[in-house]
Amino acid sequence: MSQRRAHVGARLKRRWLEFWGLVFFAGICINFAEIICRTLFHFSIDLMYDLPVWLTIWAVMMVAGPILPDGDHVSVDMLRNALPRPARKVCDVISGLATVVFGVVISWSGFIFISQCLEFNMNIIRCVSVPRWLVESCVGLGMAMFTVFAVYRLWGVVRDKHAPEAAEPEE
Repeated sequence: MSQRRAHVGARLKRRWLEFWGLVFFAGICINFAEIICRTLFHFSIDLMYDLPVWLTIWAVMMVAGPILPDGDHVSVDMLRNALPRPARKVCDVISGLATVVFGVVISWSGFIFISQCLEFNMNIIRCVSVPRWLVESCVGLGMAMFTVFAVYRLWGVVRDKHAPEAAEPEE
């Protein structure tokens, strides 16, 4: 049963990453279309400038959490890998706690900002009025998901599942 659940979880994660990869790709395509319109036809639409930025931010924020347990984030592990195993685990716990605190603080501030956007009816007005909360909600949602995965990773470190032995890089 747990193997099946793990398989379903892996498929769900893969589909999630694929979906947000397509959102990111759509942002890139819109950006290229804006460049082509500007250089060849000498016109541009504000939404073609803003939308790729919004799509990129949404894509990045929505995958930040799911890739955390696999260690797919950029990190500097030279110091950590040079430590003996007990010190490495302490380093991993401290890093995990810092990651959880970071996620909580950014999630909380994101939700506060979203509530202010709703309270003051903030809009991004260019050629089309877009509610600011709609664009900015990715920060609160993405970082809340990031925090959940950070807690999951920290729990794995505490249970000694994410403190592997230092491996020499293959050349």
